[in-house]
Amino acid sequence: MNHNRPGTGPLTVTVLVFPGVRLLDVTGPIEVFASAGEFGGRYRVRLVSEDGTGVITSSGTRIGADLAVDDVREPYDVLVVPGGPEWETAIKDETLLDAVRRLHGMARCTASVCTGAFLLAAAGLLRGRRAVTHWRQSRQLAVRFPSVRVQPDAIFVRDGPMMTSAGVSAGIDLSLALVEEHFGAEVARAVAKDMVVFMRRPGGQSQFSVRSQLPYSRLEMLRRLLDAVAADPGAEHTLAAMSRRAGVSVRHMSRLFEEELGTTRPGMWSGSGWRRPRCCWRPVTIPCRWWRGAPGSVRPSRSGGRSYGTWG
Repeated sequence: MNHNRPGTGPLTVTVLVFPGVRLLDVTGPIEVFASAGEFGGRYRVRLVSEDGTGVITSSGTRIGADLAVDDVREPYDVLVVPGGPEWETAIKDETLLDAVRRLHGMARCTASVCTGAFLLAAAGLLRGRRAVTHWRQSRQLAVRFPSVRVQPDAIFVRDGPMMTSAGVSAGIDLSLALVEEHFGAEVARAVAKDMVVFMRRPGGQSQFSVRSQLPYSRLEMLRRLLDAVAADPGAEHTLAAMSRRAGVSVRHMSRLFEEELGTTRPGMWSGSGWRRPRCCWRPVTIPCRWWRGAPGSVRPSRSGGRSYGTWG
């Protein structure tokens, strides 16, 4: 859908702001739309608050507003609903939910950033639709709003006129997708290059939860090895392979794991609670010798026969 028709004015983007909103949820999309203007895109961005006054964001920074909700009376192109750390309080604010519904009613496309999806869901705008939010809150969204078809690994999701995006910076990904839809891939690509971001980010958002669940080590060598596990969990990460990469003996590596991480290397898979990224949760059959000790795998038989386990 290309809205940049000859003789028409710039596309209007309305960003709803409220007390406690996350600053990057607001400024990320704004930067994308503003940058698009340097490469042939045409947007008019306005910030709207309940009463037209500025608000204090979750970081303590004050941002202004151009209009009050009641001052928006004409149809426009895109509504952006950002989120905030206090989303549980926000979804109980009926005045805020009424503002979301009112602004949505005049928008051709409504998009949320991060926990802004909870505001859309609480306003009744995501019933029966696919949606995504920050990976930490995906389960909460599914439990609180069972009619929403939560897509936990997506960076952003489009379902009809509704768009939702994952945590914080994913609002930039969503906005780039809108720029591409409105003004074409070349403009979107130029904006992405200018902002030094991916035009299409590789992988899903669950990849970002993996490293935080791995143990922490004081040794840089072990931290590099753990980063490699998080980056490519399908690679060979046996104790011998890790020892070779680090340039130490298997015995020394085993001792480091025990001293630094409080576990043996195989124990990481079963005892630490670490999860493989959801993007890898597909029916894949792999040799068990690669994943000895992995949850759900089958150990090689004592007879030396080839044994396989299903990953995922």
